[in-house]
Amino acid sequence: MQAGDVIDDRFVIERVAGSGGMGSVFRAHDRLSSEPVVVKVLHDQEPRDIARFDMEAHVLARLDHPGIVRYVTHGVTSTGEPFLAMEWLAGEDLGARLSRGRPWRWSQPLRR
Repeated sequence: MQAGDVIDDRFVIERVAGSGGMGSVFRAHDRLSSEPVVVKVLHDQEPRDIARFDMEAHVLARLDHPGIVRYVTHGVTSTGEPFLAMEWLAGEDLGARLSRGRPWRWSQPLRR
């Protein structure tokens, strides 16, 4: 997948945002909403991985909270790869943030 490719006749790929062993994440333009989105594409075709990816999409679709990325849609690309589209959140990726060390310090221990 490269810049200019279109997924589901809706999401125009702009650039790669990241990749891993199971798939890739792209920044894309949503033709329907005119908003930037992230499209996660699963390359691994193992049944267990596809089931996990599908579960992730269904769970995310049911969640609605300001602290959780917003679900847009999910489906299968024209080449048969499952995809999940979510809102694009600009900022630092988790790996970069964690590389800087602990994100907070507790002034007092938690009490229950």
